[in-house]
Amino acid sequence: MKFEEILAKDPSPGKKDRLRIEENLVIFPKWIIELDCRLKNYTYTTIDDDYIGYKKCSFGHITEVLKTNTQVLYDILKLGITSEEQRPKCPVCGKFLKFSNIVTGYWETCSTNCHLSYTKDIRITKESREKAAKTMIERKHTWAYRDFPEEAKKKISDTLSKKYKTGEIVTTEYKRNEARKRMLGNKLSVGRTSPRKGVKLSQEQIEKLRKSNIGRTLSKEHKDKISKRSSEYFVNHPDKLHEFILNGLKSKHGHVTINKSVNKDFYYMSSWEKRFVEYCDSSEEVIDIKEGKEFKILYTFKKSTHTYIPDVLLTLSNGARVVIEIKPKSKLNTKKNKAKFKAAMIKCKSEGLIYLILTEEYIFKEDLSLLKILTERGLLN
Repeated sequence: MKFEEILAKDPSPGKKDRLRIEENLVIFPKWIIELDCRLKNYTYTTIDDDYIGYKKCSFGHITEVLKTNTQVLYDILKLGITSEEQRPKCPVCGKFLKFSNIVTGYWETCSTNCHLSYTKDIRITKESREKAAKTMIERKHTWAYRDFPEEAKKKISDTLSKKYKTGEIVTTEYKRNEARKRMLGNKLSVGRTSPRKGVKLSQEQIEKLRKSNIGRTLSKEHKDKISKRSSEYFVNHPDKLHEFILNGLKSKHGHVTINKSVNKDFYYMSSWEKRFVEYCDSSEEVIDIKEGKEFKILYTFKKSTHTYIPDVLLTLSNGARVVIEIKPKSKLNTKKNKAKFKAAMIKCKSEGLIYLILTEEYIFKEDLSLLKILTERGLLN
């Protein structure tokens, strides 16, 4: 049943405090069980002529039969609400509050932020701070507030002090000192891992770590020694040398000679980019090729500004200047790439350039034609 249907059958609409909890019973008016004949089969506790009680743990049975929820009954019987618009609202932001349960009712505020703002004046009073401090102390040293004799309290205090001094009970300061010793004694950790969280090193200790032998400049003798050991290893393991060479040849970035580039040299960042640049160098549609670093684009992602550098800048035979981005089709719809593409399109449009994204569907075509692609996408005037 909906809110309006139950309210229409209420003999005293707008009356408050007709729903209460006493021990394990939920007490409510008798007319509720008249809403559905199936409710009369349940066992109730008679309170007086107008009220009955039902088990709190099983009160959900009544809401299930009525096909409603506890919030509706709480609003009508406890709060005396005659419209859903009258439900409690957050005192901070004005949004409707969330209903908790039939015992506690509605939350005080709609969120944690609103709760902190709402209880700020209460939390900053001297009495509340003292109460919180006392609670924390009681939790940490419960024995200090028990009804122990003073002699017993002193004995407990002396015993704990002795254990702290001997290290039987480890303190935070002790842990810090031990971590400092490990960091200074283990040179392998220097430059590779940071000190443990919470460990503060003095400036003198920091300088000592910086002057350690990790990251030092190798002498000629040391380099020759490493070279000799590597040579001996590959002589004894020729299959490893073959793998080493193959892995070096599989590098995805490097330099390639381009005739249509001013400096005749192009630095590529992927094998796809290299393949595309080599195609452009042999294509009659392209008259000039430049690296993407000559055209930097600023874009915003996650509330911070980043720099985006496209892959290639081209000048075509018809005079059009095109900014090319080569990207796998599977990565086109990521949030970061969408932010990049949007910023690039805006800047290219303002400077009279064409922004073109090419995926593997176009890069590996044998009859690849940039002019045809631009015409199909309606990017040429």
